[in-house]
Amino acid sequence: MNSEFNTNTLSTKENVVVREGVRKVSAPEVVREEIPVKLVEYAVEGGNIFFDVNHNNVEGCDKNITRADIPSEIEGKEVLSIGESAFKACRELKSVSIPKSVVNIGVWAFEDCDGLEEIKISEENQIYKDNEGVLFSKNGNTLIKYPAAKAGEYYVPEGTVNIASYAFYHCLAVTEVYVPATVANIQSHAFENGRCLRAIRIDEKNRDYKDINGVLFTKNGKTLLRHPAGHGRSFAVDENIENIADDAFTGSETLKFIYCVRGSLADNIMIYPLGVSIKYIASEDNAQAGVKSCVCPAEGGNIYIDISEGALLDCDKTVSFAKIPTEVKGTKIISIAPRAFERCEFLTHVDIPESIKSVGTGAFGECTGLESVKISQNIKFMDSEAFRGCTALRTVACKQDSVADDRSLYNENVIFSYSTK
Repeated sequence: MNSEFNTNTLSTKENVVVREGVRKVSAPEVVREEIPVKLVEYAVEGGNIFFDVNHNNVEGCDKNITRADIPSEIEGKEVLSIGESAFKACRELKSVSIPKSVVNIGVWAFEDCDGLEEIKISEENQIYKDNEGVLFSKNGNTLIKYPAAKAGEYYVPEGTVNIASYAFYHCLAVTEVYVPATVANIQSHAFENGRCLRAIRIDEKNRDYKDINGVLFTKNGKTLLRHPAGHGRSFAVDENIENIADDAFTGSETLKFIYCVRGSLADNIMIYPLGVSIKYIASEDNAQAGVKSCVCPAEGGNIYIDISEGALLDCDKTVSFAKIPTEVKGTKIISIAPRAFERCEFLTHVDIPESIKSVGTGAFGECTGLESVKISQNIKFMDSEAFRGCTALRTVACKQDSVADDRSLYNENVIFSYSTK
């Protein structure tokens, strides 16, 4: 259904502007009717919201508002609903307060509100409530909307049953979502476009869902439901997967490589965002001559290796401990590529074996959780930016006077532990 507004300014008074006109509503080839519109501009922090007094609906707002405390009444009319695009693209908006009178909030009411940190609901509201600034149904069963700029990890409250469509859509700051055993329904597109979302963690007691290294699956592991947009540049899809949800990779714009078995369900470029390439790996039952890529499990995720070059290329952003293999399928691993572990914030420990000769630019860049590294004496080259931004790094185990024994490579708080190997 399409709608448009034709309005004319009729009168003004301090802090209020009243406009009248018509809202034209059309249904294709069926009916067209004109609904009278009377808009009032109500002053909030940073600008105005636009309220239709004839339909008791907040229709829109100035795009530069920063806070909107909506009253129960405007010009003597109850505020009953927040329109479908009421606050669309209000990127400076940080807080919204919804009054007790509101009985309907449009699904896209807060679309592209990139700075929104909280949605507050009056305790007297009978339809909705908030839990620490997150929008829920009054009974707490359904998580409706998570604010786009609310940062960090988020634990969905125990007792929540449903996570609504688009609940975490375009959330720019949440990094992990923990889903309790009580959740029985995660609707489509619930986690779409969350560019910083690295992992969706499911309670082991949940009967309907599970996660594998932070990726959402049905409980039996046969259907891949959601690859978090911040999970990494590479992802391996198991050859035994029987179904991939239509929106499983929608909005995963940082994804660049899919690793899969040739001819498997995942071997379909149309499933993925534009720009994704497929790299083939050997199946469990067939070595498949000519395959140049390999996926190796690590604690918390996978690492990705180019067999033809003997290079460790990438990792899942959920990897927490990486004991890098010396050899894979008869090929020695001799290098760690630039940016291979970049922004892998869960990574706490790395063991670099004797086979590795070089470590590229930013290989461990911005790994802010990295605490210790063990590096063999055989390293011939280590880029000066290899450990850039590793602010938590405290211990480097290496051989004295080796390439790794260079304080300028690390942060100033690093302590060296010398070995004979």
